[in-house]
Amino acid sequence: AMARLGYDVVAVDCDRGMLQQVAASAAAAGVGDAVRCVEAAGEDTGLEAGSVQLATILQAFHWMDAPRTLREARRYLAPRGVLVLAWNDRCLETGWVCELEALIEKYNPHYDRHLKQYDPDAWTPVLTQPLGGGDLPGFELVAHRRYANDCSFDGADGLIAVLRTYSYVAKALSD
Repeated sequence: AMARLGYDVVAVDCDRGMLQQVAASAAAAGVGDAVRCVEAAGEDTGLEAGSVQLATILQAFHWMDAPRTLREARRYLAPRGVLVLAWNDRCLETGWVCELEALIEKYNPHYDRHLKQYDPDAWTPVLTQPLGGGDLPGFELVAHRRYANDCSFDGADGLIAVLRTYSYVAKALSD
């Protein structure tokens, strides 16, 4: 979307297959020249210092080493650059969803809902603390927003198919 608006876009991912999808989608949309793909981890992107105005990390930050990723973001962001983080959370106020979450926790001891989902009490100190041993400022939190993400399933088989796409469920099923 940003490339269609005339912005240069750099897609960073450690998964070559995901970057191939980005490149193919950009080419199909006629903006392939405006999208550059970089195969790298979020903790060490190799992007030029101060070169990024807007960075988005969507449904991936919880997989990264938070302090290292934030230091790296502070390095590549321009002086007034913005970092946007987004989580795709489930509604834990819904009874069966809460029960499902308890099952995920029971069968995958490595899963921590407070880190995999956005919990301001857990994440605010991580995001705002000084970086790099205190020589870099943490990030100022401008806003927390929640948006409804309604989805429906085609019965139990549909729900199971979606659950198999959650890496922490797939890991529990394979163990």
